Amino acid sequence: MNLVELTYQDANRIIKESINIDSKNVLASARMGKDTISVFNSAILKTDEEPIYALVPYKTEKQTNGKWLHNMSNYKIYKITREYLVKQSIDFNFLPTDRTRLLLSEDICIYNTEEINRKEEDDTIIINRELSLKENVCIMLKVPESGTEWIDALIRKSNLIGLNRN
Repeated sequence: MNLVELTYQDANRIIKESINIDSKNVLASARMGKDTISVFNSAILKTDEEPIYALVPYKTEKQTNGKWLHNMSNYKIYKITREYLVKQSIDFNFLPTDRTRLLLSEDICIYNTEEINRKEEDDTIIINRELSLKENVCIMLKVPESGTEWIDALIRKSNLIGLNRN
């Protein structure tokens, strides 16, 4: 597991690359329990201008020196709006410390590398799987009877294109 320390600039760059948003109200945050993060109150107060974009890695470790290291192989990005904070009963007039703990909801998750990685793996399985003898013969003979719907559909489409050329 490759752990890295994230700066504000790193979080901003990752968010921009992932969701194409250039925001000044970004943060990288470790999970504090299952679905809770700690957010700077200065970021909460800025939500009347723009939402918080929170980069939350799946795995983090706190070092003995107090710094957090993050495994960036999987992460989520949450869009935390003023409306969401109001629903969380945040009192903007009284924020007791420099940070506030927020409960995260999948409703505000706008990017999830785990879902993207899983989709890419699923696509790769389809692309890299070997064709059966029957599928290969049907492709070579241009007969849509392989038993695999997507192959048969491509053969039919190819046959139609061939008919249109003549």
